[in-house]
Amino acid sequence: MDKLCFRLFVSIALGLAASVAGAVPLPIERVTPGGIAIIDVGENLDPPEVFLSESRVAVTKRGKTWVAIVGVSLSAVGEPITLRVIENGVSRSVQTSVVEPYDYGEERLTVSSSHVSLSEKNLNRHLSEKKRIATLKNTYSELRPDSFKLQLPVDGTISPTFGFKRVFNGEPRAPHRGMDIAAPEGAEVFFLWSGRCH
Repeated sequence: MDKLCFRLFVSIALGLAASVAGAVPLPIERVTPGGIAIIDVGENLDPPEVFLSESRVAVTKRGKTWVAIVGVSLSAVGEPITLRVIENGVSRSVQTSVVEPYDYGEERLTVSSSHVSLSEKNLNRHLSEKKRIATLKNTYSELRPDSFKLQLPVDGTISPTFGFKRVFNGEPRAPHRGMDIAAPEGAEVFFLWSGRCH
């Protein structure tokens, strides 16, 4: 078993142990754009169905209370997060406090327009990937994770670029919605699928 798979195996084993003990590791909560909100949704015996707009949201137990784990949109500022909770066929709303602004930083650049606009080939690739990502993001699984803490897919230096805003030639662009990890060419990238490390 290689180092990355072993590390993932240990992480899963710890998660399983915590799950058996009834304490699923949760992410760090920060109700800001791009953060995570952990929202109490009731003490029912069975897990409630929880929706953010039309998207189903993961729930887990924290003590006696069911909580929803909600990713906060980078565009959500100055308003509460509103969830729809369905228990025994009855629907109700739950709200968080107002989402507070968070400064990820900004950079203003003046560059040639060729470095700003995508070529037709890259634009088509972007649109294709965007559609695929949207499908994946809107897929809900009944399987309950043993931990809500994510494992890095590769060893490397993390650039603090999530949420970072760039303004090219006076035109604001969408904030960066990913995380950049600098790793050498050929480095092993792994993910877990059906209990195997790839």
